[in-house]
Amino acid sequence: MRVRQGVAVVAVSLLMAGSVAAQEKPRGRACTDSDVIGTLSLVHLKSSIPVHEDDPDFLPHQLWIFTPEGKYMKIGRATPFTEADYDRVPEIMRSQTPSTTYKVSQEKAMLVLYPKEPIRFLFSCFVIESPHKTEQADLRVGDILLDMYTADGKRIVIGHQFRKVRNFGDR
Repeated sequence: MRVRQGVAVVAVSLLMAGSVAAQEKPRGRACTDSDVIGTLSLVHLKSSIPVHEDDPDFLPHQLWIFTPEGKYMKIGRATPFTEADYDRVPEIMRSQTPSTTYKVSQEKAMLVLYPKEPIRFLFSCFVIESPHKTEQADLRVGDILLDMYTADGKRIVIGHQFRKVRNFGDR
């Protein structure tokens, strides 16, 4: 499956559902490995599927951690994370050794998570290059939009907006 830059408009439109179409659209580019490696903090989550309130995938505060070695881990909770929590991420990663791996394809503008074979989760992956603010969204330069697709890659089911809070190895 090949995803083109035009998907960025779809990704942004899911996050900003209801905004005026005539507004200037933000510029974005496909993610690279260096964009995602580090600790990303969830800014906004929008689902087009029914959500159970106790589902950990929909907690309001999430950290997604991507290592340079291709490992991925998610930490979620109901309360906001602090700077001290960000500082503890390397220790958590060492003690829990994540088994989920990931791969970024800049050519396809995709990020794929592999929790275990043959399962995989497909995301379009774009980095915001121009700020854009509406009542529904505050997109800043460097924000990462990850939109999860159905297994066949045809429909967005969850839109995520992240902000990098730490590069890997930063304290």
